[in-house]
Amino acid sequence: MIRTAVLAAILSASLAAGPAGAQPANVQGEGGCLELPSEIGWSVAVDGILDRRTIHVTTGQPDGTVRTERQQVYFLVPENPDSCFIDDDGEETAFSYVHVYSTDEGVMMQLADRVGGEVRITGYGFAGHSMFHHAPLVLEA
Repeated sequence: MIRTAVLAAILSASLAAGPAGAQPANVQGEGGCLELPSEIGWSVAVDGILDRRTIHVTTGQPDGTVRTERQQVYFLVPENPDSCFIDDDGEETAFSYVHVYSTDEGVMMQLADRVGGEVRITGYGFAGHSMFHHAPLVLEA
């Protein structure tokens, strides 16, 4: 639950050092592109407005049928409209929104409480690369 307490401080707009042992955050909006961490333990921070949307995800099933599900997804719209990140391959990618998620139910409840507000979210950032990632930049809080 240390991670939940740390995220609560981050979401309340105060910059924290991140989870115990994490390296300093690379903050979007301080000039240049975000450099994404190459390993877990390094973190990035993104400031913006938190939004939640319902999306429809269609997946093929093993029996050949197709299934569509509704999912609630959190997005962070960054303060800087010209945001970009640099991935592990050195490629620069522009983004106008960030898919935010957590595997911690407490963190997800805190996100729900802050929809529509200005927040700074710190976590492990990576380039979206599958149908489960709903933005060019994904941030695991």
